[in-house]
Amino acid sequence: MAWLRENARALRALFALTVSAALAGLLVSVEHSHSKQQADLVRKINVMLWSISELNYVSQRVVISLHDQVHDPAQAYETQVRFDVLWSRLGVVRLERFSEGAGFHELIGEFRDYMPVADEIVYFDGPQDGAQLIAVADEITGFNVRLRQLWLENFGTRKPAQKILADISADASKRSTETVVALLLGLVFLYVVFEVYQAGRDQQIERALRLEASRASAAKSRFLANVSHEIRTPLNGILGMASELEETKLDANQRKCVTVINNSGAVLLDTINDVLDLSKVEAGRMDLKDSNFNLTKTLQSAYDLYAPKAREKGLTFTLDISGHVPKSVRADERKLQQVLHNLIANAVKFTEGGRVNIVATWNTEADSITVKVLDTGVGIPPEALDKIFEPFIQADSSVTRKFGGTGLGLAISRQIIEAMGGSLTVESTLGRGSEFRILLPLRVHSNAVPTREVKKPTDVVPLHGKRVLITDDNATNRLILERFLSPSDCIVYSASGGEEAVTLASDTEFDLILMDIQMPGVDGIEATRRIRAEESETGRARVPIFAVTANVMSHQVAEYIEAGIDRVLPKPLPKKRLMEELSQITQSES
Repeated sequence: MAWLRENARALRALFALTVSAALAGLLVSVEHSHSKQQADLVRKINVMLWSISELNYVSQRVVISLHDQVHDPAQAYETQVRFDVLWSRLGVVRLERFSEGAGFHELIGEFRDYMPVADEIVYFDGPQDGAQLIAVADEITGFNVRLRQLWLENFGTRKPAQKILADISADASKRSTETVVALLLGLVFLYVVFEVYQAGRDQQIERALRLEASRASAAKSRFLANVSHEIRTPLNGILGMASELEETKLDANQRKCVTVINNSGAVLLDTINDVLDLSKVEAGRMDLKDSNFNLTKTLQSAYDLYAPKAREKGLTFTLDISGHVPKSVRADERKLQQVLHNLIANAVKFTEGGRVNIVATWNTEADSITVKVLDTGVGIPPEALDKIFEPFIQADSSVTRKFGGTGLGLAISRQIIEAMGGSLTVESTLGRGSEFRILLPLRVHSNAVPTREVKKPTDVVPLHGKRVLITDDNATNRLILERFLSPSDCIVYSASGGEEAVTLASDTEFDLILMDIQMPGVDGIEATRRIRAEESETGRARVPIFAVTANVMSHQVAEYIEAGIDRVLPKPLPKKRLMEELSQITQSES
């Protein structure tokens, strides 16, 4: 019995195959005895379908010609030629008796009755009325639609064959054969029903597992978003106050302490961003935002960013760009920068002495760029090469203790490059160094990237007399923004929630609103919607609203923009970034 249970599905399949073989033999016998009638049926159906298909095709051609003639009267001759062909196809249509009662006879009769009316318009000797031509086209289109509908209703099934077979008398042997076939079909049907039942149970289990996984993924996303918010909010206070301290008079020891605070905060922020990026990759929500950019400048800026650190470590640090690099390419520049920064930062970090070289080569034939980041650092052992692109994995656990890091950068970088249609590979020799290679196809843009003269923001952007509303339920965040803005000579108002912000915006015309999103009661999204609605009702000028928020996942940002927010500034917000945004506002106004 245990053997039967273990092999039940195989035995059912063997039974089904045996029944199917017997069924096939009987069906061959039935097919042989009725082959002549079936062949005749096929011939009749094919002749009728062909004639109707030809009629349908020619009718469509006539409709196209009529529409062309409306715009170009010189098309009249071509329309008349096609109309002649339509007449001939109507004459060729053969309607077999098995189509009686289906509506074809009546429809073809109406079509033929209408043709003389259309004749008078199509063959009119003189300027033709476009409206009449369109009317003829509409009538023929109507016939076509009805013809296709009848086709689907009647010839999309096996009804015609069944009608013919119903007229063929069957003898007693045929009836007995069909009885046996019906029995066998019944047995097969029972088998299929049982298998479907089993498959249904399996699908229910699979759906339950998928639902559970989906809920777990959603819970993880919510958890990460909440953790990000709860970490970014106090981090905004730490880094904000650290930047304020940097602008005060400090001795060397105090400045060193502030630098440590800033660097530690930056590491923590990078870790948060890496975790959020990984969650997007795992959820399949990585959004690529293509734009036109100067590839050479992107490579140069990545090099310039890490040149001071390389000099500090005494490394030979070079950038070599070869080939005819186009002035403008199209891809997601920010994602490419993220990958370049990760690879170069790793190379500089893991190289204690020697060199780090960035070699970029443009392939004109393939419209692709190959970027190699080579170093003479610690290298990677062979057994770890396949693992370093996995999340939270580093070649050696001691690396984390010595150099730090989460082990997420390479995993995210490979996912980004593959999403952009390229590849990221590595070759390494332990103790001698590594070579990371990006191969990325890029679309060449014919026009150069337009350059716009933008003034570099100063430490303080003058906002003489402008009214700025800061809305945040966190008093520390309000204090930081107030301190950032105090040297700008603007009038600062503060609101501790969305309801208060809406009231203040209704009573006072502001030049800028800095809006937190996640607040108790009326949140930043709802407050923005109310402010925009009042602007529409009163005709008041649209005030710029910038979201200053720790919730900056892509779907969240899209919701902010939809609500009427103009720009999104992620927390922690550096003073320099805020000044850059204010500088753009003042430049656009001037």
